[in-house]
Amino acid sequence: MKKTNKDNAYNVPLNKAAEIHMLTLFCTGAVTFVLEVLFFFLLSSQGVIEIGTQKYFIKYLLLPTGCNTLLIVSGYIIYHSKKADVRLKSYALSICLVLSSFVIALVHGVFSATCLIFAMAIMITVFYGEKILTTVIFLLAVIGRVISVRFCIDKNVVTDDTSIANLLLSFVILFGMYVLSLFIIRLENEKREMVTESMHAWNEMRQTSRTDVLTGLHNRQALEDFFDGKFDGKDGQYYRECKLPGFFALWDIDDFKRFNDIYGHLQGDDVLRYIGAACRAWSPWMECFRYGGDEFCAVIFDSDAGHIKAQLRDFQQQLAGYRNRDGKSIPISVSIGLTRFTGKMETAIAESDKALYRAKKGKKGNIVFFKEEAKN
Repeated sequence: MKKTNKDNAYNVPLNKAAEIHMLTLFCTGAVTFVLEVLFFFLLSSQGVIEIGTQKYFIKYLLLPTGCNTLLIVSGYIIYHSKKADVRLKSYALSICLVLSSFVIALVHGVFSATCLIFAMAIMITVFYGEKILTTVIFLLAVIGRVISVRFCIDKNVVTDDTSIANLLLSFVILFGMYVLSLFIIRLENEKREMVTESMHAWNEMRQTSRTDVLTGLHNRQALEDFFDGKFDGKDGQYYRECKLPGFFALWDIDDFKRFNDIYGHLQGDDVLRYIGAACRAWSPWMECFRYGGDEFCAVIFDSDAGHIKAQLRDFQQQLAGYRNRDGKSIPISVSIGLTRFTGKMETAIAESDKALYRAKKGKKGNIVFFKEEAKN
């Protein structure tokens, strides 16, 4: 399934969270190694190492550092994998961090403070806003804490009353961290939904303010936005990306006042709707706007004046096939003035308006360029 712009935008903070997660995993391993080295020199200077230097090195340096290095490398590979999506990265990094916490607790399970490392592993999942992930890491943290106490390589502390109390305290801390994390995720999700709804309502209001209700075309405000570089329609983007020189066209309906006098304004509105539908059918070759009244304009994504004139003749033929609500054939004629698109609205309007004035001085349905670039 193709990702939408919304999905891509949402993945930006998630990718940042994964980056922070990877950094946390690395720092956990690095800080653990540094502290173990410092403790080694500190205890050695005091002569309180009872198991010997070699056993201490294997037990407190080689074992935890080796395991943490393996976890860091695994997390790094998945984090930089192009095949892994953000969700897979979040689960992989979360599991690696809780396993790193388990390694530290397994070595130093006698210290109740090791539960705080598990708590950190739970809390960091809040970044992803996924309750299932937080729950999985909480359960792994509890299991890891129990195993680290039961099989702690430092000493067996299961029968020690103080350590059992510390274990129960660890459960309370981890559960409290879990509940707090779920609460934060819920608040963040509600806030995100509110922001999304507000943005959706704002976009609808913005789109409505730039759309002509009768014809369904862009209105004059949208035209101004286009020239100001704020137009975000697909064709405006097409123009900016392709950088076509293009043309600007302005036209109105020949004898439209007379049409309204004969058939009434309701049928006049039908004609405007018909022209709006016809204009939309020519997208993306041209982006049309209702300028006002029976006047329309368009940015044409074509640089060949001869081809443009031929295409506009076809457009006029389409309008000539109009039938009113009673099925009566009433050919609609439009006169068109064109000028090269320079990116300046005042220039485009002024030059195309002069060309339109010249067109209407001749026969109906004339197509005139501000500077004669195509032979009649």
